[in-house]
Amino acid sequence: MTISMASRAIRLCCAVTLAVGLSVPAAAFADGEESGDASSNELSAPPSTLASVAVDSSSSTVSADFETDSETDLRSQSEIENKANSWRYQDGEEIGALVEGGNAADAIAPTANGDPSVTPWTKTDKGFVNSKGEVVEGALYKGIDVSEWDGKIDWDKLKAESDIDFVIIRCGFGQDQKRSDRPSGNQDDNYWKRNVTECMRLGIPFGVYIYSYAGNDWNSGKENGTYKDWDDFCAKTLAKAKGEAKHVLRCLSDMGITPNDLSYPVYYDLEESGIQHAIEAHEEGTNFRELLADMAKTFCDEIEKAGYTPGYYANLYWRTSFLTDPIFDTWDFWIAQYNATCSYEKGAYHLWQFGGTLVAGITNSNGSARSVDTNLDFEGPSKKPVILHPDVTADRWFVTTGVYQYVLEHEFMKGNSNGTFTPDYPITRCQFITILWRMAHEPSKFTNDEKYDFPDTRKDAFYTSAVRWARGMGVIRGSGADGQEIFRPDDPVTREEAAKMIALFNEKVMYRSIETSNTTMESMPDASSVSNWAKPYMKWAVASKVINGSNTSSGRYLNPHGRATRAEAAAMIANFAQNVLGIE
Repeated sequence: MTISMASRAIRLCCAVTLAVGLSVPAAAFADGEESGDASSNELSAPPSTLASVAVDSSSSTVSADFETDSETDLRSQSEIENKANSWRYQDGEEIGALVEGGNAADAIAPTANGDPSVTPWTKTDKGFVNSKGEVVEGALYKGIDVSEWDGKIDWDKLKAESDIDFVIIRCGFGQDQKRSDRPSGNQDDNYWKRNVTECMRLGIPFGVYIYSYAGNDWNSGKENGTYKDWDDFCAKTLAKAKGEAKHVLRCLSDMGITPNDLSYPVYYDLEESGIQHAIEAHEEGTNFRELLADMAKTFCDEIEKAGYTPGYYANLYWRTSFLTDPIFDTWDFWIAQYNATCSYEKGAYHLWQFGGTLVAGITNSNGSARSVDTNLDFEGPSKKPVILHPDVTADRWFVTTGVYQYVLEHEFMKGNSNGTFTPDYPITRCQFITILWRMAHEPSKFTNDEKYDFPDTRKDAFYTSAVRWARGMGVIRGSGADGQEIFRPDDPVTREEAAKMIALFNEKVMYRSIETSNTTMESMPDASSVSNWAKPYMKWAVASKVINGSNTSSGRYLNPHGRATRAEAAAMIANFAQNVLGIE
């Protein structure tokens, strides 16, 4: 199921979109930095009203009764009105079961010569079958792509009752503009935040796409039927492509989605028909195919600079007629051909959008069944998603920084027996030492020897083996008066106690020195409050970027006597594993 997005072979097919999925190091995470809650933006239907808008076609300057976030608005009239025109849309409305390079009836429903005992587009013991009951060679998973046009999806129902394995989610369309006429308040998809949050909550692998309007105003640069300044027209078009990339990146940032969170790419959807009309009109002195390649490269470069992997979506006609530059062979490709079979070169595409199917949880506003775009995956997701615990939301700092996913994926932390994670609860001494034992791959040394028990530890607890091993290795030593060493297993761990345990693990288990001349700790506002016994351990932890302090309005503080929460413990463990031990 795991593949490297960076090493994928060339993808080619039938629709245009750009993708994301490279992993980046977690770097040094703050130990407790919270962000605001993300709005779920729950709506019952896509917007039906538009602002009154006027466009000066000579300058491409837009005036409207909604707010924009730039002095020069590059958008076309169709983008402002969100009236998409392509092989799937006419003036912003879905056309329905269109045929493009195939038979749409074959794509959506069984034909007369199909096997009546086989449900089309489902997985059998021989693999996925199409509408004729024929096996689709190489298909691994089935997924859908969704937007505000699919309404408010019942994701729990979809997860429980459908055979959908992944989702590609529209984040928005066109430029990153604020506008008061849409429920989202901008050009984000009205269900973007909700759809992403639900997929993350349920552990559904997902990718992202944006609908591009960058090249659709092909008539705007003309004077007396010819382009008065072709270079200027191209420059404005590429500025729009860059703006659309910035729009995607802002959407991802708002939701705290890192490259490592995405199981599929973020696709650049170039189906808008303006450039198609221009190419078919054979405009003298123009090269719109070259402009399409430059648009895609502009978008991809911005996505890649941010650490993501770009890809594109196109239908068969576009891919073979317009996207002919060799550069399109270098990006992940998602093809659209509504047909029982895909006639494009096998192995040259990642996803195939074959048509529409009915999926549990997706209905019209009146509750009737609604067809949704459906795809087959021939490569698999880049990574397995992490299912959020019921008391964890996607916008929490420890999720957006990746530490939560990291400690769960490596099984350093597993959550509580009741299925919760309790991120804001103090972590106990026995829980913390158990995490370190797991990091050492749960060694059996000392674990059966009761002489390593403490007077206050149990012989049959979840932590028993971990405590015996840690005491035998010298990671913990106990404390107490009159020579009576106790462990206090259920006491919360202070931040300086956590630093000591991690430092001694590094020294006694990994056989690495904790000596350091680094003086970073001394420069922190509350360095003087670190206990004398803890100073060498805390000094090493700060120098090694295991502990980075907690953000406050007056600076970053060590808070050495403060109780470490389970989320903060996750950050310390992730920092230690990545920055010191080099565990990816």
